[in-house]
Amino acid sequence: SLRSTDMSDAQRREFARAANRNERRQHEKIVRLLEDGKRGSAKKAQRYYYHSFSARFVAANQALSKSHRQQHRQQQSRFSAALTIAEQIGLSCRMDHVRPYKKRKAGGGHRIICRFSPSNKAQLRLMANAAQPFLGSRPGQFGQRGKDCAVEALSRHVEAGRPNLVFVHADVTKFFDTVSQDWLSENAPVTGVLCEWMFLRGRSVIPIPHHRCPALSISSEEIERMARCGIPQGSALSSTLSEFTVSQVIADLGLDQQYPLVNYCDNFGFLCDASETQRLEQTLRAGFASHPAGPFELTISRRPIASECRFLGYSFCREASGKCKFWVRESDWQARYAFFADKLQNEPVDCIPNVIRRMDSYISSWPRWEGRHEPRAMWQRLVRSVLEDRQCMDMLPASYEEIGAENSAPSMWQLSQPVHQSYLERPILPIPGQTAKTERSEL
Repeated sequence: SLRSTDMSDAQRREFARAANRNERRQHEKIVRLLEDGKRGSAKKAQRYYYHSFSARFVAANQALSKSHRQQHRQQQSRFSAALTIAEQIGLSCRMDHVRPYKKRKAGGGHRIICRFSPSNKAQLRLMANAAQPFLGSRPGQFGQRGKDCAVEALSRHVEAGRPNLVFVHADVTKFFDTVSQDWLSENAPVTGVLCEWMFLRGRSVIPIPHHRCPALSISSEEIERMARCGIPQGSALSSTLSEFTVSQVIADLGLDQQYPLVNYCDNFGFLCDASETQRLEQTLRAGFASHPAGPFELTISRRPIASECRFLGYSFCREASGKCKFWVRESDWQARYAFFADKLQNEPVDCIPNVIRRMDSYISSWPRWEGRHEPRAMWQRLVRSVLEDRQCMDMLPASYEEIGAENSAPSMWQLSQPVHQSYLERPILPIPGQTAKTERSEL
């Protein structure tokens, strides 16, 4: 058993680098075996991957959430936490209880997200890492490479294609609730002894109550249905399984080579001629509805790339110059701005750093949005103004220091409603250039 207290800072850094190198070599070995058609040997290498402490350490480090990292600010503490978790995971990891909760979706409805213990979260990350080589190397898959890579590929396809192409965007409706457990048990790239980790059955489920909105509480019938069908949403493994399943259905339909494709988890889009869109849509709907992994329903939209199209939260279009332009709808970022402005002004003081961090993360998550500097400047001015009013300027992030008082927005703290008033009943704080609204989109 390793102890971080026995190691110097330099030794800890070298250990982490060596673990990453070893994990990468094992990962690449599985990929090479699959490329050579030696699937049986690749399965054996995958099993060895689970035994490797390097692979387990890397998974534990990846699974540390941002909040967990904030609790372990010092390098030694983070290293120690990763070591402890790495020793708990692998082929013999114990299943802990899971805590599901409901979260409203921006477009209406809700989704059930599952919260796992730190060791189980790392175990699921380890399984996702071990399964990734078996997803194949189709150029249209981006679930493991990240949203930014998917958007970058879409930009290249749009700029390389003809200006009259149509973007066919499809989203699998309630994928995590409807995917077949039997099909996954037979086809998913997961070591047999760990198959039960894909599902909720066999776990102790303790729902997180929602006191402010009882309608978001989870019923016993919903828990029973989650155990009987589908996979839990909220883990790295579930995202990997969605990528694997959707790409497999598209490949079985023979569409992965016909059109430029961008596939990110259960969202995907094709670029095709206007004359082919109807046939493509019919093929997709029929194929996903009849596939043994489902049946699945699709939400499909068709838009010429010369007009506004939507993908992964971005709006985009092909300009007359041939360049692909990306932006975030004004109504989307203003709703998020109002949501966090309310929390900044009315949540307890100790919640302020997390509120600031969440809004900063939201703005930073759109790197191709050229206009993101406007909401960032508005948000930073509001933060300074509110912190001055609440007399807690010591919480102002260092990156905000360059904002001078002369550029500060008029104080919005005085405009807020009493803290005890229900959030849903308070008007949205006015955004420059707009009047206050009395309706709020749930985020």
